[in-house]
Amino acid sequence: MGFFEHVAIAVDFSEPSQIALRGCRQLLDEVAVQRVTLFHALKQVVLPHGDVPKVRERLELMRAKMHKAATEQLGQICKDIAWPEGVDVRCEVVEGNPARAVPIAAQEAGATVLLIGTHSRKGLRRWLQGSVAERVAEGTRIPVLVMPMGNDGVAPEAELADLGHVLVAVDVHREAAKVVRGALEAAVSFHRQKVDVTLLTVAELPDFPTLQADEDMVTGFLDALSKDAEAQLEGLEAEFGGDVANLRHEVRVGDPDEQILNAANEFKSRIVVLGTHGRDEAPLLQLGSTTAYVIRNADVSVLVIPSHPDLDA
Repeated sequence: MGFFEHVAIAVDFSEPSQIALRGCRQLLDEVAVQRVTLFHALKQVVLPHGDVPKVRERLELMRAKMHKAATEQLGQICKDIAWPEGVDVRCEVVEGNPARAVPIAAQEAGATVLLIGTHSRKGLRRWLQGSVAERVAEGTRIPVLVMPMGNDGVAPEAELADLGHVLVAVDVHREAAKVVRGALEAAVSFHRQKVDVTLLTVAELPDFPTLQADEDMVTGFLDALSKDAEAQLEGLEAEFGGDVANLRHEVRVGDPDEQILNAANEFKSRIVVLGTHGRDEAPLLQLGSTTAYVIRNADVSVLVIPSHPDLDA
């Protein structure tokens, strides 16, 4: 199944959402897509406990009206967009918190990737939208592409028209191969002969006061981390390089949050790819702090690849 074969798009009815949707729609011209499903999450109406028939009846009626109105509005949005020829387009209204209801519905529908468009790049609104996108990405076991659009001189519909450079931030001590494989599958889906891809690992000093107080120990520790990361990145480059991508790797030392964003800016990357972390006891995924930070602060698209070993099944 192709990476963009079945695209799910999270939609609300705000003006920024409509602008973001245009960018998501433009992306579909660049990839091989067969089906698109638009999802809108409707706030759940909580029915009272106990036997209060009149109240329950009114709330049930209210819920039915809200669902009908949302379905009609989402259907109109579908009709107003000129979708690629031959693509099966569907709309679905679900009930619940968007951060959980949409990703669960997308996964159950068999979507191969979930697109989220945000329209604010700076300030509090950008942070809040990034926070919502972070929670959505945390709530799904399929790849999530977060596309921030607006306020940067790039038209929403042209956000990923030129893929340019792809930055793949990998944790070599986790499921790095899954993240790299997913990144390359997505890149190949853009119908390009080859793309420039940099595999980046950041060696970070653990928060051990005793270790930090010993300069020689710090230097030796970071050198060992860097050499280990270098060897593993070379292995990934050898495994995945070739006809698909112009693959290179780089190891940096410092804070992963800032180093990833700095590298994306230096390389003029149009997309940053990261993996998720997981919890065995959790029904869904848990983003690592770095992935969450990049989603909230990057001014380019971010692709989150589920990489927890439990997802192999």
